[in-house]
Amino acid sequence: MGSISEPFLLHSYAVPTTAGPSTCKWLPQVQAHARWGDVAEITVTVQGDGIHSYDRSSLHPVSSYTLGPSTYFHSAAASRAGKGGKRSTYVSVASGSDVAEGQKTAWVWPEGSEDTASKQSVELLHHAKEFLFATSLPSQIVIASPDGQLTLASSTLERIRNLAPPFSITGISWNFIFPKGPHTVGTTPENTHDAVILTFFGNEAGKFGVRVVRIISDELTDVGWEKLDEVKATDVMSVCCEAGGNACILLISGEILSFQISATSSVSCISPPSPIKISFPKSTSDMPQASLLHVASSHILVASTPAASRQVEIELWDKRYGVQLASYSMPVPTSTPEKFAVYLSQAASGQALLTLTCPIGGKKSDNKARSSVFIVPYTVPHVSTLLNALGRMQISDTQAAEVNAALSETQRGLIKSVGEALRNGASDTAQKAFFDWINLQTQATTNGNHVQIQPEDDSEEEGVNGLVDEDSDEEATLTNGREVNGTAHRPTATASLKKKALVHLPTALVEQLVDALLIPPKPSTDAHSSILRFLMRRGLVSYSMVRGEQSLVDILLDRGDWASVVVALQGVVDLPESAIVQVLLTGLKGDSKAIPLPNVLTAVLAAPVTRPALRLALREQLRDMNHVCRLLEVLQGWLEQSGLRGLELDREAGFVDVDFRPRPRIDSILSFAETLLDTYYISLLQHPPAQPILRSFSTLLEPQLSLALELERLRGPLEVFAKRKRAQGKSGMPQKSVSRFEEGRRRKKAQEEADMQVGLYRVEEVFF
Repeated sequence: MGSISEPFLLHSYAVPTTAGPSTCKWLPQVQAHARWGDVAEITVTVQGDGIHSYDRSSLHPVSSYTLGPSTYFHSAAASRAGKGGKRSTYVSVASGSDVAEGQKTAWVWPEGSEDTASKQSVELLHHAKEFLFATSLPSQIVIASPDGQLTLASSTLERIRNLAPPFSITGISWNFIFPKGPHTVGTTPENTHDAVILTFFGNEAGKFGVRVVRIISDELTDVGWEKLDEVKATDVMSVCCEAGGNACILLISGEILSFQISATSSVSCISPPSPIKISFPKSTSDMPQASLLHVASSHILVASTPAASRQVEIELWDKRYGVQLASYSMPVPTSTPEKFAVYLSQAASGQALLTLTCPIGGKKSDNKARSSVFIVPYTVPHVSTLLNALGRMQISDTQAAEVNAALSETQRGLIKSVGEALRNGASDTAQKAFFDWINLQTQATTNGNHVQIQPEDDSEEEGVNGLVDEDSDEEATLTNGREVNGTAHRPTATASLKKKALVHLPTALVEQLVDALLIPPKPSTDAHSSILRFLMRRGLVSYSMVRGEQSLVDILLDRGDWASVVVALQGVVDLPESAIVQVLLTGLKGDSKAIPLPNVLTAVLAAPVTRPALRLALREQLRDMNHVCRLLEVLQGWLEQSGLRGLELDREAGFVDVDFRPRPRIDSILSFAETLLDTYYISLLQHPPAQPILRSFSTLLEPQLSLALELERLRGPLEVFAKRKRAQGKSGMPQKSVSRFEEGRRRKKAQEEADMQVGLYRVEEVFF
């Protein structure tokens, strides 16, 4: 079976804020490729920066040609290993310090050149889109131009032969070169060619096809061009191909079409009947939201960004049987621009390069936006077999069915009725229409009883209001079963059943509901908040669903809807750390709409975060040391009041409840305090008001450390009981009754094991 491992970052690059030359418009800002003839190195071309090479195994830079912010390229830089493994690099230049815009210039770094100044400038016949190498052509290069021209050149880019396209091409072209081999497309015993070039492009009528060209000595021989079914050139987003002539074409509709190309004396294509279907937002070939890569004769790697998700889905497909063998979901880095393109390229056997970048000349980029290059490890079966495909059919069919599912009449009716009610200010009508529709569509059964979903009831609302209203006694419902004010508050069975009743809502339906709930930005009814909280509590709302000028958190904060902000912090899984810090800043500023700072911090500490990303967001947004001190004071107060989980020891009555307000768990408090200190420690040392706070923290944490050391000594004696408890839980069976003899035997064995725990003092006593 195939598998996909966690991708790891090779490098990231700042996105230039300048538009660049017009001839580079819509070209990707970053392009990454493995070095031809030597997969140990990766060459990365960065617009407005330069060309960088990295060692794939160590991820360390090997060489760097830094060319300045005025340098832009028509093509990705291509490197190959020559004699003795020395590198030569080629790139087509659009503009630079010594290149005027519009020139057809290429720069060449000959073998062994390590510095930027050693480049050689060559004038080309046409603009270069790609430089193609084949191992069977060690001293020759094929230059492909955007208009379909193919030029065979020497290693110094001296033109040997030029081959024009059969007609004016339409759209973007994709070029692949393969050395002659026993299984290479178009190879027969009679053929004497050295390599084969496959070029995919559209004709004047907009039909998409493939052109096959053979390289024989110093000649380019055109075998022909063949139309690929009814594919339109404007519908093609990505193309991949392997040496045997197996090609896949990704359309903007999400369909992946497979073709078998044959080219002995002429070109012919065979297309299978059923395409693969994936899902991604509407996009174009200039900014593709998906990309293909052939990793074996019958297997392809697909990277895509699903609609309304800040994720990249990486999937391994067996195109012969149309099944997905493996998948991996990777979160998009928070520094990636809002609109970005996805590109896949081969790094080595078992590794692919994934590039997340934005096109040149698009919407002006944020100064902090960055493009990233990842290495994706994967394993793929050597051959496509029915055995590998079995068991994956059902998963693939489910995904395809979800992709193909469109909004039904009832779903469109729901959106219309809720939208009209909200526009008319009919809050009760909107809520009734929504929850009635949910109850009709959801057939949820728990313990044999039908569960009816109701609008958010008082118990759940009191939980939110308890956080919003600092003085509310109902605040205790947020403690998740901890003892507060002498009463154990636990979620009711009804609330548990309600949360399980809503199984699934289509993403497209949730998207349109969110649009209706967030427009206009300042609602006049409570239905906006009630329905939105209902969806967020069940994990149906994604942060990336809101694509306008304002983000989800921006809109909720502008409305002063803190109940929804609190739910969003816990229920929106892809909420970036920058948005979480934005909520914290709003609480620190303390405007008229904000809730008290301790309540804001309680909500923030409940949000799932990645600590490195949180530190970065804090450094970028929270720069006032007085605000940092206020946060530390709140954390300090919680540590002083919490004690041992809110309980105190009474000599006669044992543990008794302590009256304290709900606050985050002690581990959450300490984790956030550690993050703050890691981020601002040097600045706090230079800030006089922070000195007493830091000393107080040191005093408070010393007993916690001592307690942790004391409790650690109990780990050994109690481990036997913990193992027994875990074994009983795994078995799922109640503990059987045992005889008094058996119970005594077990107690004696446990005592013997406990006696084996030797402390430091007893070690000294034994040896001295």
